[in-house]
Amino acid sequence: MNAPFQPDGVTTLKLDSGLTLITQPAHSAPVVAFQVWIHAGGFDELDGERGLAHLHEHMLFKGTPTRGVGEIAAAVEAAGGFINAWTSHDQTCYHVVMPAHAWKTGLDVLSDAVCHSLFDGDELEREIEVVVEEIKRAEDSPGRVAWRTMAEKIFAGHPYALPVLGTIDSVRGMTSDRMKAFWGKHYVAANTTVVAAGDLDPAEVAREVAARFSDYGSAPAQAKPAAKPPKPAASATVKASAFSETRAMLAFPAPDLAHPDVPALDVFALVLGQGESARLPRVLRRELQLVNDVGASCYTPRYAGVFTLSATTDADRVEAAFDACLVELGKALAEGVTAEELAKARNLILAEATYKRETVQGLANSVGYFAVACGDAAAEQRYFDAVASVTRDDVLRVARKWLQPAHAQVVVLLGKEAEGRDDLPDEAAWLAKVQPALARAVATGAPKARDVVDGIERIALPSGDLLLVRRDGGDVPVMSLRVATLAGLRTETAANNGHGRMLAELLTRGTASRTGDQIAHAAEAMATDLSGFAGRNSIGLSLHSLTRNADAGLDLLFDCLTGATLPEAEIEVARKSQLQDLRHASDAPARTAFRAALSELYGDHPYALDTLGTEQSVQGLDRDQLLALLRGRLAPGADAAGRPRLIWAAAGDVDADRLAARIAEACPAVPDALDVPVRRDAGFPADKRVLRLSADKAQAHVVLAFPGTRLDHPDRFALAVLSTVLSGQGGRLFLQLRDKQSLAYTVTSMSSEGVDAGHFAFYIGTSPDKVDTALAGLYDQIDQLVQRPITAEELDRARQLLAGGHAIGLQSSGARAATLCFNELYGLPRSTWGTWLDSMLAVSADDVHQAAQRYLTVGRHVEAVLAPE
Repeated sequence: MNAPFQPDGVTTLKLDSGLTLITQPAHSAPVVAFQVWIHAGGFDELDGERGLAHLHEHMLFKGTPTRGVGEIAAAVEAAGGFINAWTSHDQTCYHVVMPAHAWKTGLDVLSDAVCHSLFDGDELEREIEVVVEEIKRAEDSPGRVAWRTMAEKIFAGHPYALPVLGTIDSVRGMTSDRMKAFWGKHYVAANTTVVAAGDLDPAEVAREVAARFSDYGSAPAQAKPAAKPPKPAASATVKASAFSETRAMLAFPAPDLAHPDVPALDVFALVLGQGESARLPRVLRRELQLVNDVGASCYTPRYAGVFTLSATTDADRVEAAFDACLVELGKALAEGVTAEELAKARNLILAEATYKRETVQGLANSVGYFAVACGDAAAEQRYFDAVASVTRDDVLRVARKWLQPAHAQVVVLLGKEAEGRDDLPDEAAWLAKVQPALARAVATGAPKARDVVDGIERIALPSGDLLLVRRDGGDVPVMSLRVATLAGLRTETAANNGHGRMLAELLTRGTASRTGDQIAHAAEAMATDLSGFAGRNSIGLSLHSLTRNADAGLDLLFDCLTGATLPEAEIEVARKSQLQDLRHASDAPARTAFRAALSELYGDHPYALDTLGTEQSVQGLDRDQLLALLRGRLAPGADAAGRPRLIWAAAGDVDADRLAARIAEACPAVPDALDVPVRRDAGFPADKRVLRLSADKAQAHVVLAFPGTRLDHPDRFALAVLSTVLSGQGGRLFLQLRDKQSLAYTVTSMSSEGVDAGHFAFYIGTSPDKVDTALAGLYDQIDQLVQRPITAEELDRARQLLAGGHAIGLQSSGARAATLCFNELYGLPRSTWGTWLDSMLAVSADDVHQAAQRYLTVGRHVEAVLAPE
């Protein structure tokens, strides 16, 4: 068993101040990540401080003696970088990703925020309201409500049982004095680890970090008790909810991250419930069709963990689904895992570590997490070494040790459809199922022509299709491939709406030579990701593989592309899943508001449709329709006009000649397939359309949608700058509506182009009583953009942020393959890869002003508000 790819040069240095510095050079891309890990989170809060650690995450962006409100994020974005933070029970992490030439700017801003934040009282009052909105958003999420309920049981009496966000009452009770006291106690050098990864010189980084943190807190780190929660007695909790879905969870206490049993438990969780070929998805979702989603996980933070089985279904099937979960868990605990399952699980865990190292932020996060949680940067490699050497006996022994019925916690979150029913088990009956179910186990052709532009080989295939290859993997042995055709929503009608989404799901669910389970098993055994995709403009297949498994992965992809049979049984599974997704869409109110706005904006154009379809259209889809889409659109060859129907694109550690020869042999042209669909823009509204929708949610969701432009139109660059001026932590919407008025946790804008004309939209999630104020604020920002050009500073920040985001976003081979594929498929100029940056940097303030005047026409747009009655 091979260990994950491990770059050279990882060093850990204890500075004179007591601060720990970890550097990890990686020179495959001109990008650098810095992460400042504070060894304090929700665990460290005292009574009366619940949510205080998370509130620090927000307030450290609210100003220092040298940078005002909004200037911290603005400085990073102006240099083309991204800055953000997150809080857990054990840590608070502040991080930036920067273009390599601007890494000192990112470090300077990050260290300034950590070392010198002001905690201004007025800003605190405003930011508290932002966090309140974040808490309300969590209350509207069925997954987070179920998890919180389970954590209260499994971690009873321990800080892990409490929400990291705090409660509305506890957060509103915070003061500047409390903030400063917590900061002075925990934000000190001895309690801080800085991780730097990417295109850097470790010695230079060490000098700069020492200088930037020279006046940082020098107090000793707070002593922490070895606080492990007591194992709870078995119990069950049943809660009613207003959500459309029903969830069932079965949880057991698990060890902390540093415990030697964790690798075996992670393997057991993967065999049970991660991936299409895992036991629970295969049996409960595909064979028995009892769930919409099911899985298993092992969450192991610093002090104690939890092993969880979770199923999403409906009230009619929840009891049968829970019983089936217990049957599969009992079998695994009685018989253990097979040698094949063990090999697959180890391969997947180790491959994930390799894939994560494609980005510098992935590098920094992985080593930082292990270093802070375990106290040693080498803990990461020890974990992977243990995974590589774990045996079947280890997995069985450890699973039986930890998954004891005496400590089982059952949580059932009933959807609104269960209201008034008396045929479902009560809490005692749910719990009574566990002991008997687990008792036994506990007791016992070659290419025709090619050219090279900007390092991209363009290879005309014998079929008439086109292959693009960019061999740019550096030292990472990973390759990615995309094959796509123009289709998606653009080729759908109200009658067949959703057929692209369903076909994408079915592409890997059975061929003439393999069943869907065999395909899933073969892919996962190689740690290869093979999946179908479909969106507004295209449909296709993607492959992400370790280089050593690329040939075998290609065999699977070719079989799915040319030999998919779309079995009736699989169609019914996909239909049920898609219908469940549609029914649960009401649990995502922001999505509901957007869908309503875009449906009104696009009118009779296919972009008005939902990629999921409607209940009526999905119920009406049949095998003949899906086969017609497959054989008519996703078919190799050129159309009657000589245009390639399929675009293939590969990036990473890939051999262009071998790949071209393999495609030519496996994918000959298919006669009589459909022509490539032509462009048709929507007939956008000529007046203002106002929609008011009601939903029983804590927040209101506001969307303003305007006609937009096409992917190949030059205005897309100005609109991208315009959206960036508005959005992000340094953008106008964030500063004016969140920072200054505390109207929202989430407020943003977006420019969404398509092969046909797309849209430009604004969104804010706010309290129902603040809707009118939020709308007025959005319209005021629009009016300012139409009336006056943006400032030079705003222009520079936006251009640099977009340029930096472009480089950061293209770190993984999968992202590069997708970009190559879609640039070509959507008709962008051949020079786009090489000229994108120049085109973006050439945007002027006048260009942005003209774009705002051209596209943000109030009176020719849609205003949608979804709010409680």
